[in-house]
Amino acid sequence: MKLLICYWRRKGGGVEYTYELSKEFIRQYNKDIFVSFSKNSKIFLKFDKLTKQSCHIGTFDNKNEF
Repeated sequence: MKLLICYWRRKGGGVEYTYELSKEFIRQYNKDIFVSFSKNSKIFLKFDKLTKQSCHIGTFDNKNEF
């Protein structure tokens, strides 16, 4: 089974939840997990270290950019 975990929001509880969920999936199924997160996330550096199988997207930093 191959799985893509995609989360492009920048902050809030969902970011932390998705990080922990991704970390556990990668621990169990390392080679079949792919991730895509917002480069503008407050914890992007943690996401970037999870796996090399990733495609991160630059989103926005504020309401004007949105």
